[in-house]
Amino acid sequence: MLGAESGINDPTAVALTLGFIAWLTEPAYGVGDLAVLLVRQLGLGLVIGVVLGIVAARRLPRLPLDLSPFAPVASVASAAVAYGLADAAGGSGFLAVYIVALCIGNTRTPHRRTIISFHEGLAFTAQVGLFVVLGLLVFPSELGSVAAASIALTAVLVFVARPLAVLASTAFLGFDLREKLFVSWAGLRGAVPIVLATFALSSGLTASDTIFNAVFFVVLLSALVQGLTLGPLARRLGLAGEQHPLYAAPLEVGAVRELGADIVEHVVQAGDPLVGIRVRETGLPRDALVMLIVRDGVGVPPRGSTVLEAGDTG
Repeated sequence: MLGAESGINDPTAVALTLGFIAWLTEPAYGVGDLAVLLVRQLGLGLVIGVVLGIVAARRLPRLPLDLSPFAPVASVASAAVAYGLADAAGGSGFLAVYIVALCIGNTRTPHRRTIISFHEGLAFTAQVGLFVVLGLLVFPSELGSVAAASIALTAVLVFVARPLAVLASTAFLGFDLREKLFVSWAGLRGAVPIVLATFALSSGLTASDTIFNAVFFVVLLSALVQGLTLGPLARRLGLAGEQHPLYAAPLEVGAVRELGADIVEHVVQAGDPLVGIRVRETGLPRDALVMLIVRDGVGVPPRGSTVLEAGDTG
């Protein structure tokens, strides 16, 4: 839910930032212009993203296996085309790219692992570049002048604005009070607000340095206060389950090219729903075969009556 919220919030925040900058720099700009901008940005971004996402999701699986190393290039090209078309049409390129990524990421394709691995590395590189740029723009000596106002702004965002927004948006979703409290506290501010604050710097707004420093201070305070207390709060509210290792996607071991199929490896972790059930009860697709189960270093020929245990590798 928080991932979906982030995907919707970021394009909206970009559109609002552009609109408010135009409001401050153009005398004739008003509320009506801002509303039109929001509708155009989100509407066109959504439509273009859905159309190109469907096209990319249908074409990528048909890429020959011999060209599998070029699948990440095709995915990046799809994102670039989506952003360019949406931006040229006056829509949100960020929303279009997000929708295209959702479509590609949820498509069954033999190139899935290659695409995911490439984009994980690309995302890490982008994060490094982002924080290098932020480090060049932030001067700790200037943060003291905005500390008091930033603390007050953080308090309003954390204790007033975020809870009210969560209560309004989850009114009909069936969440209980504990879950609403946790989601209210989980609204961390990340690097995106800082990036949006650079828009003010590049636009030459009055007091743009103060705006940037205040936003940076709010993000830093939010990460320290909310980020460090999420776990204890979840346990206090009774919402924390067992600690599980980080999710690891099944590894691509190889491709049976003649059949157009994949061989994948999966490890059954303690607490998985698979523990204690028979192979025939796993709910695998009819065209999927369990070829071998490795248990305590010994290969076990799988049968329909074989009971899966924690630690099994199949």
